[in-house]
Amino acid sequence: LLDYLEEFYYPRNIVISVVGNFPKNDLLKSLRTYFNKPSQKKSHEMAKVIFQKPKERIKRISADTQQVQVVLGTTTGIHYSHPDRFIVRVIADILGTGVSSRIFNKLVYELVIAYGSGVFNWTFKDTGIFFMYGGFSSENVNEAMRVMFEEIKKLTEEIVSGSELKLAKIQDISQTYYSLETPDALAHWYSTTFATEGRVLSANELKREIEKVTAEDIKRVANKYLNEEDLMTLVRGVV
Repeated sequence: LLDYLEEFYYPRNIVISVVGNFPKNDLLKSLRTYFNKPSQKKSHEMAKVIFQKPKERIKRISADTQQVQVVLGTTTGIHYSHPDRFIVRVIADILGTGVSSRIFNKLVYELVIAYGSGVFNWTFKDTGIFFMYGGFSSENVNEAMRVMFEEIKKLTEEIVSGSELKLAKIQDISQTYYSLETPDALAHWYSTTFATEGRVLSANELKREIEKVTAEDIKRVANKYLNEEDLMTLVRGVV
């Protein structure tokens, strides 16, 4: 643990974000005093991650649980600064953000076979993952997986309606603004975007990027990254 701290945690490798009403000159003076000390350390670069597809597309983990947990996803390679990152974000919104989203509405409300479900797109420095999950009783697992694969396939074959796309964008943008109402949330947002993208991405800039996404973009990106043969499934529970 100490070796890890020594390797990564030093002034030149730290991003500091301050949000609020404060005396700027006093802050800069303190930062120069404590964080501007010379260091012989060179910036550390993590080795690039190389993912290899597993030989088995379905992994089953037996566990004595009341629910069977299902995760279906893939490695997309869409990283922090990838041009398609905002598009795949909206795809996740269409499938799993809010009670009216496709996966949640179908599994929870229409078929009433899921205890809960969600869809996420995670981006990292040199890759990304896209996955959906849900909790089901054992007799409903096959039906749930069928629905998940079916909704992914629809995105690759059909054009999303204008109303559905608009709703997904509004939900995403609204959640972003709500989540950034406090100074600490803003500070975390600014420091994270600067550390990962090398720039401060404002909420307004994110809003503009999301609003640019078209229905044609959704279909193109779904076909490129969410092919059925690339999707892997994890099932954990009484299976």
